[in-house]
Amino acid sequence: MRDLTGWPKYKCHKVVSVVKIANIQRDADVAREENRETDGSADILPADRGLVPFSVDHDFMRKHKPEVGGYFVVYADGYESYSPAEAFEAGLREKVSTWAADNEPPDLDGDVIDVEPEPEPANEEDARIVRIRELAGQLAREKGAAVAACILENIAEEIRNAEQ
Repeated sequence: MRDLTGWPKYKCHKVVSVVKIANIQRDADVAREENRETDGSADILPADRGLVPFSVDHDFMRKHKPEVGGYFVVYADGYESYSPAEAFEAGLREKVSTWAADNEPPDLDGDVIDVEPEPEPANEEDARIVRIRELAGQLAREKGAAVAACILENIAEEIRNAEQ
């Protein structure tokens, strides 16, 4: 495992679509029975019997090495990944309703948005809030919305902890 000493740590949560893997039917097994060459793909059977089995290609199998009991994960941008059960379940916060996940605002990386200017702050606390919003916008433009959201979530959690 890579030595992560000194690396910054971030607590982040994203809305992802996930299926727990009940079974994996590798094409290599089928190809052997059919006496043909394999394409390296596999069919994944979700643990939720209401979901339809689906295929993954050789590249996914080689890169992620999914196992039964783990999770097939699809991020908002369509990126597909695999997470072992222990790692995924340790980071799981809550299940988001399908409606909420399907109706979230789009990722705004690279997009320019016109917004009304902030009113002049009435006091020092309001001025800090305005400055935080400005910094968040700058961070999102420079590092991307996902990174900005993770960092802002960390800051918000630190503020909540400090207020207790």
